[in-house]
Amino acid sequence: MFLRLIKLILKNQRQIEIAKEVLFSHKTFDVQECYRLFDDQNEGQITAEKFEEVFAAHNIEVLQLGSIVPLIDWDDDDAVDLKELADAIMPKHPAYRDHRADPGYGMSVEQKKVFQQAWMESLAALFGLIISSAQEIEEKRTQLQLDGERLFDSMDTYRMGYLSTNAFAHWVTQNCGYTIPDADLPGLSAALDRNNDYRVTKDEFVAAVSAPQDEEEEEGEGDDQAQEDETAQQNDDGGK
Repeated sequence: MFLRLIKLILKNQRQIEIAKEVLFSHKTFDVQECYRLFDDQNEGQITAEKFEEVFAAHNIEVLQLGSIVPLIDWDDDDAVDLKELADAIMPKHPAYRDHRADPGYGMSVEQKKVFQQAWMESLAALFGLIISSAQEIEEKRTQLQLDGERLFDSMDTYRMGYLSTNAFAHWVTQNCGYTIPDADLPGLSAALDRNNDYRVTKDEFVAAVSAPQDEEEEEGEGDDQAQEDETAQQNDDGGK
């Protein structure tokens, strides 16, 4: 069952990587310029409301755009900074590491606007894929009900508390009989390594593969357990 989730993650990451490369193929696209477009007040962060405002100003609609921030905001401060945006949209292929946009010398203001509109549409398509992929994976996680902690412990044989992407891929080969292509490893790393520090911690792994827990359900389960304990205690007292 675990392999079904991994294959889905790999498939979605391939599509997302293609969308990233399309975005970076735009002649005038630049990560910092893109960031400044949203952070026009130089606040050092972009909120969900700001994303919606700027896309609306370009007459671009992204379904459920409000959910993009928690998906790419790895420090959980409800906003996206420059590094988080770059990590979310830059292709993993080394060829894009030194990407430089055309400064647009000699272009008219109108032409620059046309080019900007074009890459904004590609950015919207990328965000849409990130959002829809997260929803599809969450549905699969809910369906499979995997025990992420148990899986991680079986992989982390040296009890280091983290895994490298290569170590994870080796475990999948040995235990699931499936070899993850080298070309898919960067995308897999992007899906599992939330803060891009080149290792997958137990918390990151569990969050990526376990079924999402509803807080109200968790509280309800605790109440049920407390009630069971109380009933057991009453039975014990009655038998004495």
